[in-house]
Amino acid sequence: PPQPPQPPQPPQPATGHSQSSSAIPSRGASRPATPSSMVSSSSAAGSTNTARYVDRLISRANRGSVSQADVDKAQAHFEAARRANDAKDYQSACTSFERAYLLLPKPATLVSTANMYVKMGNASIAAEIYHRLLAESLPQHMHDFIADKLRVIQPSE
Repeated sequence: PPQPPQPPQPPQPATGHSQSSSAIPSRGASRPATPSSMVSSSSAAGSTNTARYVDRLISRANRGSVSQADVDKAQAHFEAARRANDAKDYQSACTSFERAYLLLPKPATLVSTANMYVKMGNASIAAEIYHRLLAESLPQHMHDFIADKLRVIQPSE
């Protein structure tokens, strides 16, 4: 059977925490993304890398009709992510949330992905995701929830 879409490789956080995951191919691409091409020591380049990473994640999500098989796979990834989060394995949780999002793009799954980045010490990716979600047309309660999350990680804004 075909393999589910894989999330892009995130840039390394500025805090020096390591994000251990393998290089992951882009949807439809024949060669994997290289983590080193996304890492930079300058904050401006790091910000650009973060935006590119989130762009790729969002743009690669399934935008067509979703088969029941993909719904089932997405649900399985989501449940695996919840278990990993409960076990404090935030990297695995993040990867599973991203995989669920790629198959069945729901804003709540993207919020969960951002939450894992916060827990892993990479608030820049989380903030970028939160900002992208706030730009979408969402129910007011979800907008307020995301805005609150963003204020916690970026209190000056």
